Amino acid sequence: MKRRGLCISRVLGVLLGGLLAAGIVSCRLGEGSGFNQIMALKLDQSLCRSVEELEIPGAVMGVRAPNGSTWYGACGSAALPQQIADASGNGAAEGEPMAIDRFFRIASVTKTFTATIILQLVDEGKLSLDDTIDGIIARWFAPGHLGFTIPYGETMTLRNILEMRSGMVDSLATQEGATIFAGHPLEQVDPVEMLRWSAESVDPAPYAPDTQFEYCNTNFILQGIIIEQVTGNSYASEVNSRLLQPLGMHDTSLPDSPAMPEPFARGYLMADGQVADLSLSMNPGWAWAAGGLISTIGDILIWAKALEEGELISPEAQQERLQMKDGQIETWPVSYGLGIYDDSGAVGHYGTFMGYYTSYCMRYRGYDIVVLENGELAQAGGSGRNPARSIFWNAVRDISL
Repeated sequence: MKRRGLCISRVLGVLLGGLLAAGIVSCRLGEGSGFNQIMALKLDQSLCRSVEELEIPGAVMGVRAPNGSTWYGACGSAALPQQIADASGNGAAEGEPMAIDRFFRIASVTKTFTATIILQLVDEGKLSLDDTIDGIIARWFAPGHLGFTIPYGETMTLRNILEMRSGMVDSLATQEGATIFAGHPLEQVDPVEMLRWSAESVDPAPYAPDTQFEYCNTNFILQGIIIEQVTGNSYASEVNSRLLQPLGMHDTSLPDSPAMPEPFARGYLMADGQVADLSLSMNPGWAWAAGGLISTIGDILIWAKALEEGELISPEAQQERLQMKDGQIETWPVSYGLGIYDDSGAVGHYGTFMGYYTSYCMRYRGYDIVVLENGELAQAGGSGRNPARSIFWNAVRDISL
């Protein structure tokens, strides 16, 4: 197995070299508005070095300095040549260089949007962080809407599900959910059905709330359902009217099919020695309020500031959001708040969409830094690998923050 991994690495070295020679992997000087030019050059170099060393197709990065000046950079490929990318013919006929206008799946950065709407509903007096889930269901849900009970719903609070301390089972970790997803990944799925898989799971089983941290998408699927029941509107419309429109985020959306807006960065994954284009291989409804949004680097840099400064919620709600408890994302320790976390002083959220899109939206020492990247050209090395996070920390080091 070790020898095979070494061979794959050598093949990728040849592949990346060929793409560089063809001009498909490229890094152009980033675009800045009043940005420190020495720092901008270091960011350019850091981004392209990360793309090469991490063996990823490409990435975009946006940085806002404390004085409000911004920088954007792009490196690598938005699309690989079809004969390299995918035997099924889903890749681009010719490779395309990465650019800052590309759309990406932002994965679990979506959770910060969902949590913000929940906190707005708390500000409006419609919810309380100490409400129990059973209490919320009794007040806001029509009788029989769910058709099942949520284990520990009498003690599980809204705060617990925001903090990832509810004890619920991840829907896709259940036998029913995993089987249905394996057979129908492109089909739309009902969020209430996903919640039912979790609620009725025996192996694995739920456990008492607030006893431990466990990263679980079902927490945010439930929040999306609550948002719809409290407001009487779809989750997508609430994201648009409450968050996107006020901030002028015109390039962010929640799709209802696997299709993506043009131009988008294709997403790749190395599996069994082959690079596969998985961009359109999964309906984003499986992630929904936990990870379904699509956006651009420019829009997410707008969001980073709003998130970190609490622009759309009250100061009291922002203070609650930033109350952190010990947790762990993948393999790195964090302090997790209400849909946001602190990673060694960087505050925000990460995301990964089935391994072929990863994202990182953070504020660190006054700088807002967002990274979006489109997959892997190296054999997956197990949990804990998030290229966007690695690009982020490489950039922090290289500009000496």
